[in-house]
Amino acid sequence: MNSFYNFTKIVCFLAMLSAFFGCSTNKSNADKPVQKETTQTNMVFASYTDSLEYIVNTGNWEAKLEALNDLYWYYQNSNISKALHYAWQQKNIAKQNRHIEWLADAYDNIGDIYFYEYLIDSTEYYYKAAFDLWTALENPKRIGTSLVNMSNVMRLNMMPDSSLAILQKALSVFEEIKDELNLSQVFGNIAAIYNDIGNYEKHDEYAFRALEIQEQLGASSALGITLINLCISMITQCRLDEAIVYGDKAIHIFREVEYANLLSMALSRTAEALFEKNERTRASQYINEAILLADQMGSVQIKAEALKVRANFYMQKGSYVKAKEDAVEALAIIDTLNSCKMIQVYILDLLTTLSICTNEQEDAKNYLKKYIEVKNIIQQEKWTEQISEMETKYATEKQLLRISSLEKVKRLYSWLSITGGIVFLLTIIVFIFFWVWAMQRKRLAEHQKQLVEQQLKQIVQEKQLIAAQAALEGENTERSRLAKDLHDGLGSMLSLVKITLPNMENGMMIEAEDVTRLNNAIILLDKSINEMRRVAHHMMPESLVRYGIKASLSDFCCATSKVDFQYFGNEQRIDSKLEILLYRVAHELINNALKHAEAQQIKVQLVQEDDRVSLTVYDNGKGFDTSKTTTGMGLENIRNRIETYNGKITLFSSPGNGTEVNIEISINK
Repeated sequence: MNSFYNFTKIVCFLAMLSAFFGCSTNKSNADKPVQKETTQTNMVFASYTDSLEYIVNTGNWEAKLEALNDLYWYYQNSNISKALHYAWQQKNIAKQNRHIEWLADAYDNIGDIYFYEYLIDSTEYYYKAAFDLWTALENPKRIGTSLVNMSNVMRLNMMPDSSLAILQKALSVFEEIKDELNLSQVFGNIAAIYNDIGNYEKHDEYAFRALEIQEQLGASSALGITLINLCISMITQCRLDEAIVYGDKAIHIFREVEYANLLSMALSRTAEALFEKNERTRASQYINEAILLADQMGSVQIKAEALKVRANFYMQKGSYVKAKEDAVEALAIIDTLNSCKMIQVYILDLLTTLSICTNEQEDAKNYLKKYIEVKNIIQQEKWTEQISEMETKYATEKQLLRISSLEKVKRLYSWLSITGGIVFLLTIIVFIFFWVWAMQRKRLAEHQKQLVEQQLKQIVQEKQLIAAQAALEGENTERSRLAKDLHDGLGSMLSLVKITLPNMENGMMIEAEDVTRLNNAIILLDKSINEMRRVAHHMMPESLVRYGIKASLSDFCCATSKVDFQYFGNEQRIDSKLEILLYRVAHELINNALKHAEAQQIKVQLVQEDDRVSLTVYDNGKGFDTSKTTTGMGLENIRNRIETYNGKITLFSSPGNGTEVNIEISINK
């Protein structure tokens, strides 16, 4: 919605600029260019306004009309209220004295002022009245300027085709009388309409034709207006650097000729481009100067336009309160003027958005309600019948019949273009739909494939885990059986042999040498029994079965002077299989440290918590390079065992700095 009303705002602004192309001329300068240059005028009138006022008060009616017209032109660009006052006086005096030419001129002047203030109904009435009088007077130049004025009204009523058709008629008039300045201004208006409908190629073609003629003629004011139109067009095309260049040139021109209202417009448009370019400092200076100028000259409409630009800037910055203040002031001005309803719709839409941003829900509802009301009024207005009547009247003029046929051809081309565009757009939409659908199917298939692969990988891992757990359980069972067999079977037999040998010695005559051998055999037998008990205890420590991991590891570590054991946490028993695993791993790591690392000090730390158990073994041995693959089976076996419990093993070591192994296993309750 915002983009549409941005477009509407630009159309209204361009159309307002175009009104300067159709400015009226007085009786004495009817054959001079339509657009007046103000530098010389300002220099003269600045000293003689009092004299002109004296003529208005004391002179005859013809002198009064001349003076009033001059005063209108002087104040048109500095004080809107005074300019309108003098234009009304001109109309009344001309009407009283039935001077048609001066009356037509006054109608044009009044229409121009109302146009600047976006009072569209009044503007259309006075422009049409002026056109009827100039037609009756058969003044081709003023007929052409009146056509330009009425085309501007069509543009504000969002009727680009009708506006373009009227401009084509004006173009024919100025070509016939060879008025190059007005031709250039019509080119500028045609360019603006093409900008309205988004045909930027055609816009550039006509705009630069106008620019070339105006530069050759040295028509500074007309050139400045064309530059403003180019600035606006470049903004809509997002060609911000070019927009700023054209805007700055227009500002320079209107500063020189002292056209306050056009200077304010140029500052507003250039500020908008600067805001978009994020050049905020210069943009703020321009828009504040534009508002100040509008206040000085009393043009509330130009001020409203500048306030809208600044409100948009504040909204983009996130300063919603300031933005709303400017928008509220702009709306108050528009409502007071009862002007262009499309501008009202734009500001109401902006205020609705800002009220939402400032969390003022009641304001948002009220502005939205008014927005809908104004929009409905716009839709109910029937401008088509009035335009049709106007075009019927124009068609009676024989010299313009060719334009009517061209208009029909252009409308046909427009409809064909629209139809072709719709078909092309539908084709693109269908293509995009099928492309998105195919991509979604492809992504879905890839996702399903990944899920299947992940499930297969998980199944393989689960099988490997089950197999490893079964192997570990079988190993523990076999160790328990062997430990029991060694202790109960072989251990008992060896103990019996030890008891029997000394008894045999008491009943036999044994030489001293044999006694020594027998005693050595008994000692060796004691060592064998101790070794057998050690092996059996290692295979399945009795303290591990009875008292748990803490007691068994403590006994094992205390048996070696180089090992220091520490325990932290609660002393609740954990799963017996996990206890056996931790014991075997600790035994393997201590043996590795003593045997391979030649460690002189080993620290064993066991931490047991409710949901995890941690085993850390640190030695001050030789250490090794962890980046190199080890060929031993010890560490690999430890890793495999830890993985069966989904545990994590971390190894830190380097040559000459010892080794630290940390094992952490979660406990499932």
